[in-house]
Amino acid sequence: MRGYVALHPSPHVLKYIKIGKFDPKDKTHRALAANSQALHEATAAGGAEQVAQLEAENLNLAAAYWGPDQTEVADIKASLDELA
Repeated sequence: MRGYVALHPSPHVLKYIKIGKFDPKDKTHRALAANSQALHEATAAGGAEQVAQLEAENLNLAAAYWGPDQTEVADIKASLDELA
């Protein structure tokens, strides 16, 4: 994946990661969609504390969807913290 991240990433990277079509019957899909909407709203409102909480929830929901182990989730969190 590292080779696909660039200043101008191409959408073909989506061929290599699992992003299934939205299924409104899937509890995780619905939770990710609701969290994403809340995160966009909190970001627009400038609520830094709420944004941080929603980002953490989003990471956990994404982990439930993609299934990484706890070490991988911790690595992702550390990378996101480093970028912030």
